[in-house]
Amino acid sequence: MKPATVHLGYEVGSGAAFGVPIAHMAVTGQTQQSGKTTTLEALVTRSGTTALTFITKRGEASFVGGRRVEPYFRDRADWQFVTSILDATLQEKNKFLRPWIIKICRATRTLADVQREVRRALRKATGVHEGVYTQLDAYLELIVPEIERARLADRLALAPGLNVMDVSAFAAPMQMLFIQSALDWVNERCSNTTVVIPEAWEFVPEGKSSPVKASAVTLVRKGAGIGNHIWVDSQDMAGVDKTILRGCTVWLIGVQREANEIKRNLANIPANIERPTASDVMALDRGQFFACFGRTVAKVYVQPAWMPPDEAIAVVRSTSHVLSRTPKRQPQEEQVTKEEADALRAENETLRTQVRELRQRLDRLTGNAAAAPPPTYAPKPAPVPAADHVNGIEAIYAEVKRRLTEEAPAILKLLVERPEIEVTIERRKIEADGATTQGRIVRLLASGFYDGGATNSGTRAELKRTGSDVNNANIDRVLTELLKSGFLTREGDQFRAVAGMKVNIVERT
Repeated sequence: MKPATVHLGYEVGSGAAFGVPIAHMAVTGQTQQSGKTTTLEALVTRSGTTALTFITKRGEASFVGGRRVEPYFRDRADWQFVTSILDATLQEKNKFLRPWIIKICRATRTLADVQREVRRALRKATGVHEGVYTQLDAYLELIVPEIERARLADRLALAPGLNVMDVSAFAAPMQMLFIQSALDWVNERCSNTTVVIPEAWEFVPEGKSSPVKASAVTLVRKGAGIGNHIWVDSQDMAGVDKTILRGCTVWLIGVQREANEIKRNLANIPANIERPTASDVMALDRGQFFACFGRTVAKVYVQPAWMPPDEAIAVVRSTSHVLSRTPKRQPQEEQVTKEEADALRAENETLRTQVRELRQRLDRLTGNAAAAPPPTYAPKPAPVPAADHVNGIEAIYAEVKRRLTEEAPAILKLLVERPEIEVTIERRKIEADGATTQGRIVRLLASGFYDGGATNSGTRAELKRTGSDVNNANIDRVLTELLKSGFLTREGDQFRAVAGMKVNIVERT
Protein backbone atom coordinates (compact mmCIF):
# COMPACT_ATOMS: atom_id res chain seq x y z
CA MET A 1 0.00 0.00 0.00
CA LYS A 2 1.55 3.28 -1.07
CA PRO A 3 1.63 6.16 1.45
CA ALA A 4 -1.07 8.81 1.40
CA THR A 5 1.56 11.55 1.64
CA VAL A 6 5.15 11.95 0.49
CA HIS A 7 7.94 13.88 2.20
CA LEU A 8 8.57 17.17 0.40
CA GLY A 9 11.13 18.90 2.60
CA TYR A 10 11.30 21.16 5.63
CA GLU A 11 9.21 24.18 6.51
CA VAL A 12 11.12 27.44 6.35
CA GLY A 13 11.18 28.98 9.81
CA SER A 14 10.25 26.03 12.02
CA GLY A 15 12.43 23.45 10.27
CA ALA A 16 9.66 20.85 10.70
CA ALA A 17 9.40 17.97 8.23
CA PHE A 18 6.68 18.63 5.66
CA GLY A 19 4.79 16.27 3.35
CA VAL A 20 2.19 16.68 0.61
CA PRO A 21 -0.64 14.34 -0.45
CA ILE A 22 -0.03 12.06 -3.42
CA ALA A 23 -2.58 13.53 -5.82
CA HIS A 24 -2.84 15.38 -9.11
CA MET A 25 -0.25 18.15 -8.80
CA ALA A 26 0.78 21.40 -10.51
CA VAL A 27 4.37 22.58 -10.11
CA THR A 28 5.14 26.07 -11.34
CA GLY A 29 8.04 28.50 -11.10
CA GLN A 30 10.59 30.33 -13.20
CA THR A 31 12.60 27.92 -15.34
CA GLN A 32 16.22 27.39 -14.20
CA GLN A 33 15.54 29.48 -11.09
CA SER A 34 12.91 27.66 -9.04
CA GLY A 35 14.12 24.03 -9.03
CA LYS A 36 10.96 22.41 -10.45
CA THR A 37 12.76 19.40 -11.95
CA THR A 38 14.71 18.68 -8.76
CA THR A 39 11.44 18.89 -6.82
CA LEU A 40 9.63 16.43 -9.08
CA GLU A 41 12.57 14.02 -9.02
CA ALA A 42 12.65 14.12 -5.21
CA LEU A 43 8.91 13.47 -4.91
CA VAL A 44 9.03 10.53 -7.34
CA THR A 45 12.03 9.00 -5.56
CA ARG A 46 10.46 9.18 -2.10
CA SER A 47 6.89 8.29 -3.09
CA GLY A 48 7.75 4.68 -3.92
CA THR A 49 5.38 4.78 -6.90
CA THR A 50 5.97 3.97 -10.54
CA ALA A 51 6.49 7.21 -12.44
CA LEU A 52 7.05 8.19 -16.06
CA THR A 53 8.45 11.47 -17.31
CA PHE A 54 9.76 12.76 -20.62
CA ILE A 55 12.86 14.57 -21.86
CA THR A 56 11.77 16.91 -24.64
CA LYS A 57 14.78 19.23 -25.04
CA ARG A 58 18.14 18.24 -26.49
CA GLY A 59 21.00 18.39 -23.98
CA GLU A 60 18.64 18.40 -20.99
CA ALA A 61 20.39 16.89 -17.96
CA SER A 62 17.34 16.29 -15.77
CA PHE A 63 16.19 12.98 -14.30
CA VAL A 64 19.63 11.41 -14.78
CA GLY A 65 18.90 8.73 -12.19
CA GLY A 66 15.83 7.40 -14.00
CA ARG A 67 15.54 4.17 -15.96
CA ARG A 68 15.44 4.86 -19.71
CA VAL A 69 12.53 3.44 -21.72
CA GLU A 70 12.21 3.48 -25.50
CA PRO A 71 9.65 5.79 -27.13
CA TYR A 72 6.31 4.01 -27.45
CA PHE A 73 3.69 4.85 -30.07
CA ARG A 74 0.27 3.34 -30.66
CA ASP A 75 -0.80 4.11 -34.21
CA ARG A 76 -4.34 5.43 -34.67
CA ALA A 77 -6.34 6.82 -37.56
CA ASP A 78 -9.68 8.02 -36.17
CA TRP A 79 -10.61 11.46 -37.45
CA GLN A 80 -10.49 13.10 -34.00
CA PHE A 81 -6.89 11.93 -33.54
CA VAL A 82 -5.81 13.00 -37.03
CA THR A 83 -7.47 16.40 -36.57
CA SER A 84 -5.66 16.97 -33.26
CA ILE A 85 -2.32 16.14 -34.89
CA LEU A 86 -2.88 18.65 -37.69
CA ASP A 87 -4.06 21.32 -35.26
CA ALA A 88 -0.94 20.77 -33.13
CA THR A 89 1.26 20.99 -36.22
CA LEU A 90 -0.39 24.23 -37.35
CA GLN A 91 -0.70 25.49 -33.74
CA GLU A 92 -4.24 26.59 -34.53
CA LYS A 93 -7.66 25.02 -34.98
CA ASN A 94 -8.63 24.33 -38.59
CA LYS A 95 -12.23 23.17 -38.80
CA PHE A 96 -12.31 23.76 -42.56
CA LEU A 97 -10.38 20.53 -43.23
CA ARG A 98 -12.56 18.41 -40.94
CA PRO A 99 -15.12 17.10 -43.51
CA TRP A 100 -12.33 15.77 -45.75
CA ILE A 101 -10.53 14.21 -42.76
CA ILE A 102 -13.71 12.44 -41.60
CA LYS A 103 -14.27 11.04 -45.09
CA ILE A 104 -10.68 9.81 -45.46
CA CYS A 105 -10.56 8.18 -42.00
CA ARG A 106 -13.63 5.96 -42.43
CA ALA A 107 -11.59 2.97 -43.64
CA THR A 108 -8.12 3.58 -42.18
CA ARG A 109 -6.27 2.03 -39.24
CA THR A 110 -2.88 3.81 -39.26
CA LEU A 111 -1.53 7.21 -40.19
CA ALA A 112 0.25 5.60 -43.13
CA ASP A 113 -3.18 4.39 -44.33
CA VAL A 114 -4.48 7.94 -44.04
CA GLN A 115 -1.63 9.30 -46.13
CA ARG A 116 -2.17 6.64 -48.82
CA GLU A 117 -5.88 7.49 -49.00
CA VAL A 118 -5.10 11.21 -49.23
CA ARG A 119 -2.70 10.63 -52.12
CA ARG A 120 -5.19 8.36 -53.88
CA ALA A 121 -7.86 11.06 -53.60
CA LEU A 122 -5.38 13.75 -54.70
CA ARG A 123 -4.81 12.04 -58.07
CA LYS A 124 -8.44 12.66 -59.06
CA ALA A 125 -9.15 15.87 -57.14
CA THR A 126 -9.67 19.28 -58.72
CA GLY A 127 -10.40 22.78 -57.48
CA VAL A 128 -10.81 23.20 -53.72
CA HIS A 129 -10.55 19.43 -53.17
CA GLU A 130 -7.10 19.41 -54.74
CA GLY A 131 -5.98 22.19 -52.42
CA VAL A 132 -7.29 20.41 -49.32
CA TYR A 133 -5.69 17.07 -50.15
CA THR A 134 -2.40 18.79 -51.00
CA GLN A 135 -2.40 20.40 -47.54
CA LEU A 136 -3.23 17.13 -45.79
CA ASP A 137 -0.48 15.29 -47.66
CA ALA A 138 2.08 17.95 -46.75
CA TYR A 139 1.15 17.82 -43.05
CA LEU A 140 1.23 14.02 -42.91
CA GLU A 141 4.61 14.02 -44.66
CA LEU A 142 6.02 15.70 -41.54
CA ILE A 143 4.93 12.78 -39.34
CA VAL A 144 4.50 9.48 -41.21
CA PRO A 145 8.12 9.16 -42.45
CA GLU A 146 9.41 9.90 -38.94
CA ILE A 147 7.27 7.11 -37.52
CA GLU A 148 8.59 4.68 -40.14
CA ARG A 149 12.23 5.62 -39.49
CA ALA A 150 12.10 5.69 -35.69
CA ARG A 151 12.98 2.74 -33.51
CA LEU A 152 9.80 2.46 -31.47
CA ALA A 153 8.72 0.02 -28.78
CA ASP A 154 5.50 -1.95 -29.24
CA ARG A 155 4.70 -1.70 -25.52
CA LEU A 156 5.47 0.59 -22.58
CA ALA A 157 7.68 -1.35 -20.16
CA LEU A 158 7.50 0.56 -16.86
CA ALA A 159 9.43 -0.57 -13.79
CA PRO A 160 8.94 0.59 -10.16
CA GLY A 161 10.57 3.96 -9.56
CA LEU A 162 11.38 6.67 -12.09
CA ASN A 163 11.13 5.84 -15.80
CA VAL A 164 12.36 8.37 -18.38
CA MET A 165 11.39 8.47 -22.05
CA ASP A 166 13.79 10.61 -24.10
CA VAL A 167 11.94 12.06 -27.11
CA SER A 168 14.21 15.08 -27.58
CA ALA A 169 15.43 13.84 -30.98
CA PHE A 170 11.95 14.22 -32.48
CA ALA A 171 9.97 17.27 -33.58
CA ALA A 172 7.15 18.57 -31.36
CA PRO A 173 4.28 16.82 -33.25
CA MET A 174 6.04 13.46 -32.82
CA GLN A 175 6.72 14.17 -29.14
CA MET A 176 3.00 14.75 -28.65
CA LEU A 177 2.22 11.35 -30.20
CA PHE A 178 4.63 9.59 -27.82
CA ILE A 179 3.22 11.33 -24.73
CA GLN A 180 -0.36 10.69 -25.84
CA SER A 181 0.39 6.97 -26.44
CA ALA A 182 2.05 6.67 -23.03
CA LEU A 183 -0.93 8.30 -21.30
CA ASP A 184 -3.32 5.91 -23.07
CA TRP A 185 -1.20 2.95 -21.92
CA VAL A 186 -1.33 4.16 -18.30
CA ASN A 187 -5.07 4.86 -18.49
CA GLU A 188 -5.84 1.41 -19.87
CA ARG A 189 -3.30 -0.86 -18.15
CA CYS A 190 -1.67 0.71 -15.07
CA SER A 191 -2.46 1.57 -11.46
CA ASN A 192 -0.50 3.50 -8.82
CA THR A 193 1.41 5.26 -11.62
CA THR A 194 2.33 8.93 -11.91
CA VAL A 195 2.90 10.66 -15.26
CA VAL A 196 4.90 13.90 -15.26
CA ILE A 197 4.09 16.27 -18.14
CA PRO A 198 6.96 18.75 -18.74
CA GLU A 199 6.31 22.05 -20.53
CA ALA A 200 2.60 21.50 -19.98
CA TRP A 201 1.72 24.77 -21.76
CA GLU A 202 2.97 23.16 -24.99
CA PHE A 203 1.57 19.63 -24.66
CA VAL A 204 -1.79 20.38 -22.99
CA PRO A 205 -2.42 23.97 -24.10
CA GLU A 206 -5.44 26.07 -23.22
CA GLY A 207 -7.67 26.91 -26.17
CA LYS A 208 -5.74 24.77 -28.67
CA SER A 209 -6.06 21.20 -29.87
CA SER A 210 -3.40 18.65 -28.98
CA PRO A 211 -3.21 14.84 -29.21
CA VAL A 212 -2.13 14.78 -25.57
CA LYS A 213 -5.04 16.76 -24.14
CA ALA A 214 -7.87 14.23 -24.31
CA SER A 215 -5.71 11.47 -22.79
CA ALA A 216 -4.49 13.81 -20.03
CA VAL A 217 -8.05 14.88 -19.18
CA THR A 218 -9.06 11.20 -18.93
CA LEU A 219 -6.22 10.59 -16.46
CA VAL A 220 -7.26 13.60 -14.36
CA ARG A 221 -10.93 12.61 -14.25
CA LYS A 222 -10.63 8.84 -13.84
CA GLY A 223 -7.12 8.02 -12.67
CA ALA A 224 -7.10 8.96 -8.98
CA GLY A 225 -9.47 6.13 -8.03
CA ILE A 226 -6.84 3.53 -9.01
CA GLY A 227 -3.83 5.55 -7.87
CA ASN A 228 -2.91 7.08 -11.25
CA HIS A 229 -1.97 10.75 -11.11
CA ILE A 230 -0.72 13.50 -13.38
CA TRP A 231 1.90 16.06 -12.32
CA VAL A 232 2.14 19.06 -14.64
CA ASP A 233 5.26 21.20 -14.84
CA SER A 234 5.03 24.62 -16.45
CA GLN A 235 6.43 28.09 -15.90
CA ASP A 236 3.36 29.62 -17.53
CA MET A 237 0.17 28.13 -16.10
CA ALA A 238 -1.96 30.60 -18.07
CA GLY A 239 -1.27 28.53 -21.18
CA VAL A 240 -2.22 25.17 -19.59
CA ASP A 241 -5.64 23.57 -20.12
CA LYS A 242 -7.93 24.64 -17.26
CA THR A 243 -9.71 21.26 -17.00
CA ILE A 244 -6.40 19.69 -16.01
CA LEU A 245 -5.44 22.50 -13.62
CA ARG A 246 -8.82 22.31 -11.88
CA GLY A 247 -8.13 18.65 -11.19
CA CYS A 248 -4.82 19.43 -9.46
CA THR A 249 -5.48 19.51 -5.71
CA VAL A 250 -1.82 20.12 -4.79
CA TRP A 251 0.07 23.22 -5.99
CA LEU A 252 3.76 23.96 -5.54
CA ILE A 253 4.45 27.61 -6.38
CA GLY A 254 8.11 28.55 -6.91
CA VAL A 255 9.79 31.88 -7.59
CA GLN A 256 8.18 34.04 -10.28
CA ARG A 257 8.97 37.49 -11.61
CA GLU A 258 5.96 38.16 -13.87
CA ALA A 259 3.20 39.90 -11.91
CA ASN A 260 0.23 38.49 -13.83
CA GLU A 261 1.51 34.91 -13.57
CA ILE A 262 1.98 35.34 -9.79
CA LYS A 263 -1.59 36.65 -9.50
CA ARG A 264 -2.99 33.68 -11.43
CA ASN A 265 -1.08 31.17 -9.31
CA LEU A 266 -2.13 32.72 -6.00
CA ALA A 267 -5.77 32.71 -7.18
CA ASN A 268 -5.70 28.92 -6.88
CA ILE A 269 -5.46 29.26 -3.07
CA PRO A 270 -8.92 29.44 -1.39
CA ALA A 271 -9.92 32.99 -0.45
CA ASN A 272 -10.58 32.15 3.23
CA ILE A 273 -6.96 31.05 3.72
CA GLU A 274 -4.12 33.48 4.36
CA ARG A 275 -2.25 33.74 1.07
CA PRO A 276 1.36 34.76 0.49
CA THR A 277 1.80 38.10 -1.22
CA ALA A 278 3.23 38.67 -4.68
CA SER A 279 6.43 39.98 -3.11
CA ASP A 280 6.67 36.76 -1.06
CA VAL A 281 6.64 34.73 -4.27
CA MET A 282 9.19 37.01 -5.93
CA ALA A 283 11.51 36.64 -2.92
CA LEU A 284 11.60 32.82 -2.93
CA ASP A 285 15.03 31.26 -3.22
CA ARG A 286 15.85 28.37 -5.50
CA GLY A 287 14.42 25.20 -3.97
CA GLN A 288 11.77 27.05 -1.93
CA PHE A 289 8.07 26.63 -2.76
CA PHE A 290 4.74 27.60 -1.31
CA ALA A 291 2.99 24.23 -0.91
CA CYS A 292 -0.80 24.61 -1.16
CA PHE A 293 -3.44 21.92 -0.63
CA GLY A 294 -6.71 21.78 1.29
CA ARG A 295 -6.52 24.50 3.94
CA THR A 296 -2.72 24.29 4.17
CA VAL A 297 -0.26 26.84 2.83
CA ALA A 298 3.38 26.58 3.88
CA LYS A 299 6.75 27.86 2.70
CA VAL A 300 8.94 24.78 2.26
CA TYR A 301 12.52 24.07 1.27
CA VAL A 302 12.44 20.96 -0.93
CA GLN A 303 14.90 18.27 0.09
CA PRO A 304 16.56 16.98 -3.12
CA ALA A 305 16.63 13.22 -3.58
CA TRP A 306 20.42 13.18 -3.24
CA MET A 307 20.61 15.32 -0.06
CA PRO A 308 20.62 13.76 3.47
CA PRO A 309 18.06 15.12 5.97
CA ASP A 310 20.60 16.79 8.28
CA GLU A 311 22.04 18.77 5.38
CA ALA A 312 18.57 19.86 4.20
CA ILE A 313 17.71 21.04 7.74
CA ALA A 314 20.99 22.96 7.83
CA VAL A 315 20.04 24.70 4.58
CA VAL A 316 16.66 25.73 6.03
CA ARG A 317 18.39 27.23 9.05
CA SER A 318 21.05 29.07 7.05
CA THR A 319 21.22 31.33 4.03
CA SER A 320 23.11 28.89 1.81
CA HIS A 321 21.35 27.60 -1.29
CA VAL A 322 22.67 24.10 -1.55
CA LEU A 323 20.12 23.11 -4.18
CA SER A 324 22.17 24.89 -6.83
CA ARG A 325 25.32 22.84 -6.37
CA THR A 326 26.11 19.60 -8.15
CA PRO A 327 24.17 16.70 -6.59
CA LYS A 328 26.04 13.79 -5.07
CA ARG A 329 24.26 11.09 -7.01
CA GLN A 330 24.91 7.44 -6.48
CA PRO A 331 25.01 5.49 -9.71
CA GLN A 332 21.87 3.41 -10.10
CA GLU A 333 21.85 0.06 -11.79
CA GLU A 334 19.06 -0.20 -14.32
CA GLN A 335 16.66 -3.09 -14.03
CA VAL A 336 16.84 -5.31 -17.11
CA THR A 337 14.07 -7.65 -18.21
CA LYS A 338 14.72 -11.18 -19.50
CA GLU A 339 13.96 -10.06 -23.08
CA GLU A 340 16.41 -7.15 -22.78
CA ALA A 341 19.09 -9.45 -21.32
CA ASP A 342 18.67 -11.96 -24.18
CA ALA A 343 18.92 -9.15 -26.72
CA LEU A 344 22.11 -7.87 -25.08
CA ARG A 345 23.68 -11.34 -25.11
CA ALA A 346 22.89 -11.74 -28.82
CA GLU A 347 24.31 -8.29 -29.54
CA ASN A 348 27.50 -9.08 -27.57
CA GLU A 349 28.01 -12.32 -29.52
CA THR A 350 27.59 -10.41 -32.80
CA LEU A 351 30.17 -7.85 -31.67
CA ARG A 352 32.63 -10.60 -30.70
CA THR A 353 32.29 -12.14 -34.18
CA GLN A 354 32.87 -8.77 -35.81
CA VAL A 355 35.96 -8.15 -33.66
CA ARG A 356 37.44 -11.53 -34.70
CA GLU A 357 36.83 -10.76 -38.37
CA LEU A 358 38.40 -7.32 -38.06
CA ARG A 359 41.47 -8.77 -36.32
CA GLN A 360 41.88 -11.26 -39.15
CA ARG A 361 41.61 -8.53 -41.79
CA LEU A 362 44.14 -6.40 -39.92
CA ASP A 363 46.59 -9.29 -39.74
CA ARG A 364 46.28 -9.85 -43.48
CA LEU A 365 46.89 -6.15 -44.18
CA THR A 366 49.98 -6.01 -41.95
CA GLY A 367 51.48 -9.21 -43.42
CA ASN A 368 50.88 -11.66 -40.59
CA ALA A 369 49.88 -15.05 -42.02
CA ALA A 370 48.13 -16.33 -38.95
CA ALA A 371 45.43 -14.41 -37.20
CA ALA A 372 46.09 -13.60 -33.61
CA PRO A 373 43.89 -15.59 -31.24
CA PRO A 374 41.18 -13.70 -29.41
CA PRO A 375 42.29 -12.25 -26.09
CA THR A 376 41.92 -14.36 -22.99
CA TYR A 377 41.25 -12.97 -19.57
CA ALA A 378 43.71 -14.21 -16.98
CA PRO A 379 43.59 -13.52 -13.25
CA LYS A 380 45.14 -10.22 -12.19
CA PRO A 381 48.90 -10.76 -11.59
CA ALA A 382 50.45 -10.14 -8.25
CA PRO A 383 52.15 -6.76 -7.68
CA VAL A 384 55.77 -6.53 -8.87
CA PRO A 385 58.59 -4.39 -7.51
CA ALA A 386 58.80 -0.86 -8.91
CA ALA A 387 62.14 -1.43 -10.67
CA ASP A 388 60.86 -4.58 -12.42
CA HIS A 389 57.71 -2.74 -13.39
CA VAL A 390 59.70 0.04 -15.12
CA ASN A 391 61.95 -2.44 -16.88
CA GLY A 392 58.87 -4.35 -18.09
CA ILE A 393 57.34 -1.21 -19.58
CA GLU A 394 60.60 -0.38 -21.37
CA ALA A 395 60.74 -3.88 -22.83
CA ILE A 396 57.15 -3.65 -24.07
CA TYR A 397 57.85 -0.28 -25.67
CA ALA A 398 60.94 -1.60 -27.44
CA GLU A 399 59.05 -4.61 -28.81
CA VAL A 400 56.12 -2.49 -30.06
CA LYS A 401 58.55 -0.09 -31.75
CA ARG A 402 60.39 -2.98 -33.43
CA ARG A 403 57.20 -4.55 -34.78
CA LEU A 404 55.86 -1.26 -36.10
CA THR A 405 59.16 -0.58 -37.87
CA GLU A 406 59.67 -4.05 -39.36
CA GLU A 407 56.18 -5.45 -39.89
CA ALA A 408 53.99 -2.46 -40.72
CA PRO A 409 55.97 0.13 -42.75
CA ALA A 410 52.92 0.88 -44.85
CA ILE A 411 50.92 1.84 -41.81
CA LEU A 412 53.67 4.15 -40.54
CA LYS A 413 53.99 5.73 -43.97
CA LEU A 414 50.25 6.33 -44.04
CA LEU A 415 50.34 7.96 -40.62
CA VAL A 416 53.22 10.20 -41.63
CA GLU A 417 51.83 11.24 -45.02
CA ARG A 418 48.16 11.65 -44.03
CA PRO A 419 47.09 15.13 -45.16
CA GLU A 420 45.45 17.50 -42.72
CA ILE A 421 42.82 20.13 -43.35
CA GLU A 422 42.80 23.24 -41.22
CA VAL A 423 39.46 25.03 -40.97
CA THR A 424 39.08 28.50 -39.52
CA ILE A 425 35.62 29.16 -38.10
CA GLU A 426 34.46 32.75 -37.87
CA ARG A 427 31.77 33.14 -35.22
CA ARG A 428 29.27 35.82 -36.08
CA LYS A 429 27.67 38.06 -33.51
CA ILE A 430 24.09 39.31 -33.45
CA GLU A 431 23.35 42.74 -32.02
CA ALA A 432 19.70 43.68 -31.97
CA ASP A 433 17.35 45.90 -30.03
CA GLY A 434 15.31 43.62 -27.75
CA ALA A 435 12.16 45.64 -28.47
CA THR A 436 12.28 44.98 -32.23
CA THR A 437 11.00 41.88 -34.01
CA GLN A 438 14.58 40.85 -34.79
CA GLY A 439 15.63 41.29 -31.17
CA ARG A 440 12.68 39.26 -29.84
CA ILE A 441 13.34 36.40 -32.29
CA VAL A 442 17.06 36.43 -31.43
CA ARG A 443 16.06 36.06 -27.78
CA LEU A 444 14.02 32.99 -28.71
CA LEU A 445 17.04 31.60 -30.59
CA ALA A 446 19.33 32.14 -27.59
CA SER A 447 16.82 30.55 -25.19
CA GLY A 448 16.70 27.29 -27.19
CA PHE A 449 13.27 27.79 -28.78
CA TYR A 450 14.58 26.67 -32.18
CA ASP A 451 16.69 23.75 -30.90
CA GLY A 452 13.97 21.27 -31.78
CA GLY A 453 12.69 23.21 -34.77
CA ALA A 454 9.87 25.75 -35.04
CA THR A 455 7.67 27.04 -37.84
CA ASN A 456 6.85 30.61 -38.82
CA SER A 457 3.41 30.24 -37.23
CA GLY A 458 4.94 28.67 -34.12
CA THR A 459 7.28 31.66 -33.80
CA ARG A 460 4.33 34.03 -34.14
CA ALA A 461 2.39 32.19 -31.42
CA GLU A 462 5.36 32.38 -29.01
CA LEU A 463 5.90 36.09 -29.72
CA LYS A 464 2.21 36.72 -29.13
CA ARG A 465 2.34 34.70 -25.90
CA THR A 466 5.25 36.75 -24.55
CA GLY A 467 4.37 40.17 -25.96
CA SER A 468 2.77 41.95 -28.89
CA ASP A 469 1.73 40.15 -32.07
CA VAL A 470 3.90 40.29 -35.22
CA ASN A 471 2.74 39.57 -38.76
CA ASN A 472 4.07 36.55 -40.65
CA ALA A 473 5.88 38.63 -43.30
CA ASN A 474 8.12 40.39 -40.74
CA ILE A 475 8.80 37.09 -38.96
CA ASP A 476 9.74 35.38 -42.25
CA ARG A 477 12.09 38.26 -43.12
CA VAL A 478 13.99 37.92 -39.82
CA LEU A 479 14.13 34.11 -40.00
CA THR A 480 15.44 34.29 -43.57
CA GLU A 481 18.20 36.69 -42.48
CA LEU A 482 19.21 34.33 -39.65
CA LEU A 483 19.16 31.46 -42.17
CA LYS A 484 21.50 33.33 -44.54
CA SER A 485 23.80 34.26 -41.63
CA GLY A 486 24.20 30.62 -40.65
CA PHE A 487 22.34 30.72 -37.33
CA LEU A 488 19.39 28.62 -38.56
CA THR A 489 18.75 25.83 -41.06
CA ARG A 490 15.49 25.19 -42.91
CA GLU A 491 14.01 21.70 -42.69
CA GLY A 492 10.69 21.56 -44.50
CA ASP A 493 8.60 24.37 -43.05
CA GLN A 494 10.62 24.45 -39.83
CA PHE A 495 13.64 26.51 -38.83
CA ARG A 496 16.18 24.73 -36.60
CA ALA A 497 19.09 26.25 -34.65
CA VAL A 498 22.55 25.32 -35.89
CA ALA A 499 24.26 23.09 -33.31
CA GLY A 500 27.14 24.80 -31.55
CA MET A 501 26.18 28.27 -32.75
CA LYS A 502 26.85 30.82 -30.05
CA VAL A 503 24.54 33.82 -29.77
CA ASN A 504 25.49 36.87 -27.71
CA ILE A 505 22.73 39.23 -26.64
CA VAL A 506 23.66 42.73 -25.49
CA GLU A 507 20.81 44.51 -23.74
CA ARG A 508 20.73 48.27 -24.13
CA THR A 509 19.74 50.30 -21.10
